Amino acid sequence: MNIIYLIYYSMCKSIQLEQDINMILQNKQDQLTDNNYNSILYPWYITYKQNAATQLINTMQLTSNRTYLWDNLKRIDQDTQLEWTMSNLQQIAVAYAVKPYNNYTNIHYQNITTFQILTDAIDFVLSNFYRADLEQLTPPLSGTGYQNQWQWQIAVPEILNNIVILIKDSISNNLLQKVVLSSRRFMPNASYLYNLYNPKATPSLSTGGNLVDTARICFLRGLISQNLIEADYSFHSLDHILDFVTTSDGFYKDYSFIQHRVIVASASYGYTLFNGRIQNQWIIRRFNSHFKRVYK
Repeated sequence: MNIIYLIYYSMCKSIQLEQDINMILQNKQDQLTDNNYNSILYPWYITYKQNAATQLINTMQLTSNRTYLWDNLKRIDQDTQLEWTMSNLQQIAVAYAVKPYNNYTNIHYQNITTFQILTDAIDFVLSNFYRADLEQLTPPLSGTGYQNQWQWQIAVPEILNNIVILIKDSISNNLLQKVVLSSRRFMPNASYLYNLYNPKATPSLSTGGNLVDTARICFLRGLISQNLIEADYSFHSLDHILDFVTTSDGFYKDYSFIQHRVIVASASYGYTLFNGRIQNQWIIRRFNSHFKRVYK
């Protein structure tokens, strides 16, 4: 499918394309919530997710002058503490989306108070730490060296996508746009990884396990924001990911896998690559999507 065809469908608001997008996002939500009523563990799962969210909300800083959300995560400007803060918010979003079953209730399911606490916290992080106008990262807690940019470019954009998909029927357009702008600040293009300490530096190619992640992030973000050109481009970025290479990152003819130019990483980045492909196949299953061609 070429770009002109994609733009045509976007402008005409094709019913089929809209149904495809809605189903992809619903598949992803089902993946995140594991709404499997046939599982004997599902009642336990509901209770576990409800209790986890309750604990997080009860320990969250809720005052208007807060500078962090949880006492053990006071430096949200730092890589791991930012990721863990966002992971906590995703747990609350999961509880908001997990459906009750028979006599097993979930007090957070589509609960207005839970939703308000969650969205206020997301807005707090995006306004103060993961900002669309942030020029460069602060030094790490050690005072020297660099933060791990993986959290800023991959982990947090993925979590933001997940949260939006979990609350997609309730999120305001203003907050959605704020999420998208912040995400694009740190991960603007699926094909590249960026130097967040030097915005003028030439970006490096995103490859292997990283590329599967960045492609999924930008693909889903494109669907969430109705930027179908971004979505289509991001899926095309995976067209040659399994081709054999002779130098640098990728698969070699002896089936070894290299990441970061010299590291044999079949059991780490290689696992990430294949696990990511499985995730991507799962969310586009059961229909003839315009995007499915990439995973035949």
